[in-house]
Amino acid sequence: MNYRLRRLSRGLLIVLLGLSLVGCGIFDEESYAPPEGDGPWILVDLYHTRLQNHEDYRLGKWDYNYQGVYGFYRAFEHLIDHGYKVRSIRDMPLSAERLKGFDILFINLVDSKRPNFSQQEYAAIQQWVREGGGLFVIGDHTNVYRSSERINPLLAPMGMEMGYHTTVDEPPEYAVNGKAWLMLWDFDPHFVTRGVDMISPQTGGPILGEHGVAWTSKQSYGDYWDETDTGGFYGNWRFDGDESIEPRGPLAMVSAADYGDGRVVVVGDQNIFGDAWLYFADNFDLMMNSFQWLAGRDGEAPLRAARPSGYNIGLDMSRNEFNLGGGKAEDFYPFYVNFNRDHLVTARARLGVDTDDEALFIMNPTMAYDAAAIRRIRSFFKQGKTVVLSFEADAISPATIALLAELAPDFSLRVGDEDLEFVTTPEGELTDLDIAKIAGSHPIESEVLEVKGLKLSMMRRPAQNPSGDLPPYLLDISSTWGSSFVSAMASTSGAPESNGIKRVEIARRKKIDNGELVVFLQDGFFRNRTLGHSEVTPPTEQNRDAIEFQYRLIDYLKMQRR
Repeated sequence: MNYRLRRLSRGLLIVLLGLSLVGCGIFDEESYAPPEGDGPWILVDLYHTRLQNHEDYRLGKWDYNYQGVYGFYRAFEHLIDHGYKVRSIRDMPLSAERLKGFDILFINLVDSKRPNFSQQEYAAIQQWVREGGGLFVIGDHTNVYRSSERINPLLAPMGMEMGYHTTVDEPPEYAVNGKAWLMLWDFDPHFVTRGVDMISPQTGGPILGEHGVAWTSKQSYGDYWDETDTGGFYGNWRFDGDESIEPRGPLAMVSAADYGDGRVVVVGDQNIFGDAWLYFADNFDLMMNSFQWLAGRDGEAPLRAARPSGYNIGLDMSRNEFNLGGGKAEDFYPFYVNFNRDHLVTARARLGVDTDDEALFIMNPTMAYDAAAIRRIRSFFKQGKTVVLSFEADAISPATIALLAELAPDFSLRVGDEDLEFVTTPEGELTDLDIAKIAGSHPIESEVLEVKGLKLSMMRRPAQNPSGDLPPYLLDISSTWGSSFVSAMASTSGAPESNGIKRVEIARRKKIDNGELVVFLQDGFFRNRTLGHSEVTPPTEQNRDAIEFQYRLIDYLKMQRR
């Protein structure tokens, strides 16, 4: 081979190799670009972590990937919608030059699969904060992904340290699900906690040192990590007696501090701000307060008060033992998450009734509403909005009976051959109705919802089915109140209707003032015992139609928008 041919072959090889490397991402164009124009400007660090980031992940219908379920898309969508500018840096380390011009640096839970911080990066970030930058760091439990050991050198001069613990507290007052999906009620006065009554981390860790602003209870403790546990470095889920290793509460899970001329916020859990959990209690408010304070915009109108995009649905959990986030069979956790799978909806699990919402759901209330709360509920009708009240007719709580007496005093049920008027029937009879069950999944019909082809059923309560071998069912229930919203055509031997088909009621509706009250007489298909206990478990053949039915219900509500 002559010299010119060898040079041509070598050149071609280099070009082909270069093209292959581009395809592998080694020479991909960097997403980073310096800020231009007015801010506030946020730089998202995607060099040290890609977990749950807002660019690659978003909660959606039929998407049960963990990263997508807890992506940060919704939070950053709200920031962008209200004037914040966002850039990311994916393939280059941080430096003083690359931080220049940004107001906030956001570092999510750092990941051992990505490059660690260099000493030069630690120094550059610390100097940038001292000179006026705002640093927002998300940590998590037990040094998971080696996150604490990587982020702590950055935080140490600021008087903070991410613990190697899981923060554990006791239900039902301080934990909504298990002992690590917590409810924090204790806050120091600070802009970050302004307007915040409760936040709910999902298995997070404590922030040690100074500057805590959100606290667990006195009975909580930090469960120390086990490095041999491959499932997440979890400990043994008990306090072992040595407070020098496992600190007792109150424990900080949010810290905020000035550092030089800059500001720092650290939060000890990443799922708290994920799409599935962002709008539970006041998680959203905490996050928006944090960004606003870090940007130095604390003198402006609250970012947390700006209306989120889409159709806004409120689900009140103040009178039902927080069952929208609970893990028991009768709770509604995946049902709640499903609302925010619809990209045109923002659904908030609220600590009360907010009349700015466009629709209101009240799921199986177990505590009575006072007169002020009932007035707020009635205001939905005056504004031409829809209120959905849901319960199981064979397990009606006294609080549900009392609320129906206020909102729909003419409400009645038909059980067998007996009509039961709620105003005149003794409460003891209504709370313990013996209602026949019709086994199987049954086609549903509606004059107002598109439900063609869907079948509904609900799984048995665990106490009624300890062996797990009883079939799913619907309650044989009807009502003459209002008009039918959704009914099922149930196949049952001996039914008086033709061809062995009997109509049973799922939900009824009635116009009140300018709005509408929808009452579900049975809702087991919305509960954990039917939908499952996890937001990341794909649907089964048995519950897929129940999920689709929920989406059709949401579509109906969106069409009622006024």
